[in-house]
Amino acid sequence: MKRLLWLLIPAMFFACKKDDDGNSGGLESNLPGTWKLIAVEYSGSAPNPSNPTQTVPFSGSGTNVNGQFVITKDPNTINYSMFFVGEVNLGSGQPISLPIQQSGSGTWTTTTDGKKLIMTNDSDGKTVTFNVITNTNNRQVWEGTLPVEPPGSGLVVNVDTRITLIR
Repeated sequence: MKRLLWLLIPAMFFACKKDDDGNSGGLESNLPGTWKLIAVEYSGSAPNPSNPTQTVPFSGSGTNVNGQFVITKDPNTINYSMFFVGEVNLGSGQPISLPIQQSGSGTWTTTTDGKKLIMTNDSDGKTVTFNVITNTNNRQVWEGTLPVEPPGSGLVVNVDTRITLIR
């Protein structure tokens, strides 16, 4: 009997080990707080300014990434700003750097399965839906399509993004 007890004590110790990866709680409980934008990956296609009948594919990792998301619960509000520089190669050999900046405020909700975050912008009522790839207390990774208007273009380009946020 004592041998069995000595075997069970270490098992109970490891079974009660604290979860230190921050992966506790559902999406709604993990979201509230201030999040720092640390990475952006992007892809899409845009009209070629030299030949509007053609599109130019683009993809990459953003540089000079900066921004934050401030999320509150009850009421579910969000204020965000994000900036990064993306590159588009028009075939001229040297890619063009495009600064991408977005900011706004609005409300948020999640799907019942906790796999999607839906943001509604206060200024125009448009929604953006993000698929939640990583959901922990200290790290969020979301994928979604953002409507982006490159400066001076007068165009709105849908950019598939993957953003990484940390506390």
